Amino acid sequence: RSEAVRLLALAPERVEVLPPLLAPCFDAGGDAETDAGARRRLGVAAPYVLAVASLEPRKNLERLLDAWQLLPAPVRSAHRLVLVASTGWLAGRLRRRLAALARAGQVILLGRLTAPALATLYRGARALVFPSLAEGFGLPVAEAMACGAPVITSNRSSMPETAGGAAILVEPEDADEIAAAIV
Repeated sequence: RSEAVRLLALAPERVEVLPPLLAPCFDAGGDAETDAGARRRLGVAAPYVLAVASLEPRKNLERLLDAWQLLPAPVRSAHRLVLVASTGWLAGRLRRRLAALARAGQVILLGRLTAPALATLYRGARALVFPSLAEGFGLPVAEAMACGAPVITSNRSSMPETAGGAAILVEPEDADEIAAAIV
């Protein structure tokens, strides 16, 4: 809403946001045994921090990886970063970095998942970290919140509005701030 008002010079009272409907599987319920089995099949063990994004620059995953490396050793060694990522663009360097972290056992890289599988990961996550630089809505923020996952997201673009005061907002270009929020 705020970007529509600012960029299009619209009167605030004339702009109303209609958020996308979430699939019914995105809820905090779920069955603990079913969810645990689904996570095992995906190769994901708790505890973990989740990121959901396409591999492209605006998703800011390089900075998330910088923040991950800044975490205190006990926190980083006790958790895995699980990245559910679809194919994007300008991602060669990011792919190489993710591959190295995966080989070191710090990151679990998953491709596109079904909505029920993604909901299972949200429900088991210690937090969703979504440090995107620009979004139209920020659907992973809404999905994670619907599943009961704590959310860390950017303090810019549509994310504060999507989170509605229920997330930790961070400056997405500050890896130290992202790391502190994860801790």
